[in-house]
Amino acid sequence: NIEKSLGALQFNEKPRFSFKKGNRSDIKISMVSNEKSKKISGKDLIPVGHLYSLLDNTKREELEKYNIFVLSELNNQFLKEEYSLSSTVLSSTDELLLKLKEDDNNIAFLDFKDLDFRFKILKLDDDYYLDSNSASLSANFYLDVKENVSDYIITVISKNIDLGDSSWDRDKLVKINMAG
Repeated sequence: NIEKSLGALQFNEKPRFSFKKGNRSDIKISMVSNEKSKKISGKDLIPVGHLYSLLDNTKREELEKYNIFVLSELNNQFLKEEYSLSSTVLSSTDELLLKLKEDDNNIAFLDFKDLDFRFKILKLDDDYYLDSNSASLSANFYLDVKENVSDYIITVISKNIDLGDSSWDRDKLVKINMAG
């Protein structure tokens, strides 16, 4: 996805980026950060179940016991490569809802933009996503750049990599507590 997005950038029909394998590049994109890295993109995969599921909390070390579903191949690859979790890609939210309704052992990991009232956000290791980002599986990408690379290039890269950034303004969250 990154090569496709940046590879399409041209000026006067000349590509603006070329891609190299190994350590000879001026810019390295990685999911691993260090003190010099700059975050360029990221998203959270939020654990959810069916709205009426009896499951409330999941544990990271127990995720492999669940049937996991996602809505994109990118998220499927991420779960496999970063967390060694196998998941099934479904083509629609409606199909996902039917799968989650079948069994409490069926859970999904969704991007923030895919959440709606029909899903129940599950706690992850006793943390709740609307209270803490640690209740998600984060996919962040960082740039390591050589000193001769300008900040303008970093800005161009960040604006042209779309991973479905799940950032949202936590300060605008409204919580209503009700008792009956």
